Amino acid sequence: MRSISFCENYKSFSINGDESRVIRFNPDDPNILVRAEEAQKRISEKQGLLTTVKLRPDGSPVSNSEAASEALREFDDMIRKEINYVFNADVYDTVFAGQSPLCIVGEEKDFLFEAFLKAAMPIIEEGIAEFNAKGMDRIEKYTKGYLK
Repeated sequence: MRSISFCENYKSFSINGDESRVIRFNPDDPNILVRAEEAQKRISEKQGLLTTVKLRPDGSPVSNSEAASEALREFDDMIRKEINYVFNADVYDTVFAGQSPLCIVGEEKDFLFEAFLKAAMPIIEEGIAEFNAKGMDRIEKYTKGYLK
């Protein structure tokens, strides 16, 4: 089979310096911000699932009720889907390494998924700034004849 080879600009990032936990995505993809906004809206809409569930610091429910467990499972599945959607890759298992995305972490007491997104956003913003600096000139070059 022949191969079509070209630069996709994927970059590799280790999670917290652990070389066995590496994710790959294109931080210069301008649509990553669109996907992040869409995911944030869906996550906000679903946070209501957790209003009746009391959590321990590790993200597990205080109550062992079936309803609490089901709400956590649904939220976890939704976070998996949305995190993978934002990065356009299957990064969830590598990022969270078996932990609940609802673990409370850090001095700011963020959910684990929030801490990850806060750490990833500067990398993405840097990539988008590079796209804006270099990419817009190229887009204009090819579209100026069509714009009035």
